This record gives sequence, structure tokens and C-alpha cells, in this order.
Amino acid sequence: MDALVTRDDFEASQLDGWTWVEAEVPYLECGYAADSYTAAAAFALDVAKASDAAMHHPDIDVRYQRFARVSLTTHGSGGVTQLDLDLAGTISELAAAANVAAGADIPR
Repeated sequence: MDALVTRDDFEASQLDGWTWVEAEVPYLECGYAADSYTAAAAFALDVAKASDAAMHHPDIDVRYQRFARVSLTTHGSGGVTQLDLDLAGTISELAAAANVAAGADIPR
């Protein structure tokens, strides 16, 4: 089981567009806006491939028009761990490379 990180650890990581969501099981979340639905789906596939490589899998929600929401937590540890921070950093790099804007406010 991986050790949990604190909200302060998360804030120190300075992950662009990511937010800490306080819940029964805390998690990280970031909304992304792409140029099209196809671009959002392609970004989600890139995230899925990186997740398989890391053996750590987020929830990915591709939404109407051009949006994607990514949520990370380490279920087996009951919250946010370094695995989540590391994968969030990788996802941020993928978004920048794909010209997908982080921090989008996505309707639920």
C-alpha cells in the first residue's frame, strides 16, 4: 500500500490546472478542453496508454463537444499518493504536447 500525500504536498507539486477534491476518498481532478471531440478522445487514449505504462489508472470522462475530465486517486491506499502526483505530471505533459488546455471548467 502506498503512503498518502497531504494537500500541502499536492500544492507544493504545482500541477497546472489540477485541484485537490476533498471527499470520503480524496482525489485529484483536472478538466481539459481540446479543439474537438475527436481531439479530446485522442488525448484520453494518450492518457490511457501512459496509465497502462505506469500501471496506475485514472477515471477519464470525455464529454460533449470537446472536453475531458481526469480524476486520480489510489483506491488501495484510500486517497492521493505519490503515484497520483506522478501520473498527474505525466498527463499535464501529454496535454501540453497535444495542445489541450488544462483547467477547463466542465459542466457535470
